Amino acid sequence: MTMKIRSKTLKNGLKSYYFRIVLNGKPTMKSGYISNKEAVNAYRAYKIAEAHGQLENQQVKRMRFNDLAKEWLAMKAKEVRPSTYKKIEERYRLHIQPYFKGIYLDELTPIKAQKFVNQQAAAFVRYDWTVGIVSQIFKKAVQYGYVKANPFANIDKPRAKKAPFRDTVQFYDVEELKRFLNSAYQLYDKDHYVDMLSFVCWPLRACEKARRWP
Repeated sequence: MTMKIRSKTLKNGLKSYYFRIVLNGKPTMKSGYISNKEAVNAYRAYKIAEAHGQLENQQVKRMRFNDLAKEWLAMKAKEVRPSTYKKIEERYRLHIQPYFKGIYLDELTPIKAQKFVNQQAAAFVRYDWTVGIVSQIFKKAVQYGYVKANPFANIDKPRAKKAPFRDTVQFYDVEELKRFLNSAYQLYDKDHYVDMLSFVCWPLRACEKARRWP
């Protein structure tokens, strides 16, 4: 439809200008302009807004992260094994849902995304699982038009928290080990006792004497 400005005379004798325009495939009429120039400028402004997706009916409704996450989880439940889905759902519920509570998808900038990644890396060894889930949800957000880009697409992955080892693992002291071995001797026959010692004590030299049958 080409631009064609029309006018009509109102009861007060003044002219009012209007035009018909097709926006998003639907013809509509815009009126109430006081001059031909104003109507022409309005027509052009509508067309520019349409081309940039800025018309009111072109705007995508905002959605919260956790609302889209629920939809994503429902789809994931149909794609993976129940045991795998249980792990995904548990990780989302414990480590993702509380963090993103009330946050809209378009509020999460790359800087905020990196902050979340850093927090996870400082707290957990396998934080990449959690970050991967969030990134997949944002890929779906891009697909649906809720955001233009995935804020997790170019994150830096810091070194994960070290797994607990010597500082947190509890060992028997000498007396506790003696009591344990004595109880085992009372409960098991000779063959089972020797096999158990081979498994528990080897290669500790402190247990060499305990290998000898009393």
